[in-house]
Amino acid sequence: MILIFMHKLRFLSIVVLTLIFITATFWRNITWTDEWTLWMNTASQSSNKARINFYLGRAAMEREDFTFAEALFTEARERDPYRAEIYINLGNAYQGQKKWKLAIQMFEKAASFDENNPNGYYNIGLLYYTEMKDYDQAQAYLLKARDRRPNDKNIVNYLGLVMYEISKRETKE
Repeated sequence: MILIFMHKLRFLSIVVLTLIFITATFWRNITWTDEWTLWMNTASQSSNKARINFYLGRAAMEREDFTFAEALFTEARERDPYRAEIYINLGNAYQGQKKWKLAIQMFEKAASFDENNPNGYYNIGLLYYTEMKDYDQAQAYLLKARDRRPNDKNIVNYLGLVMYEISKRETKE
């Protein structure tokens, strides 16, 4: 009799624990529905970390909330001032708000941390090409980016487009 009771108790304990874990998983999956919800939930529990502000800022960028992203990346920069990736994303937030000069400053700062990384130069080149239509500056920065990563198809592609625009301008003159 006691043996049967022990087996039933063990079975009941397993069922209860399984239900607890299923419920916890269900509620956690609600939090993980998208990047925004995940990082907002994480920030509400612990907002004093650069990493949380950084990823929440990236989620804000995906939602095209550039002002909020700027605030988050600025806060992340204050907590971790030597991380180039923060400056790249802060530059992207400025670019989304059409603050070209501030974007360029952030991209240049990112490039200063790691001169072998082409991302800062590439972003400046793209900004000059797509937004400011300054093809000479775009070419200069895209060449710097290509020097650092010669086989990058995006860099080579945009460099070709810039050179095409320069050649069109020169044939008109």
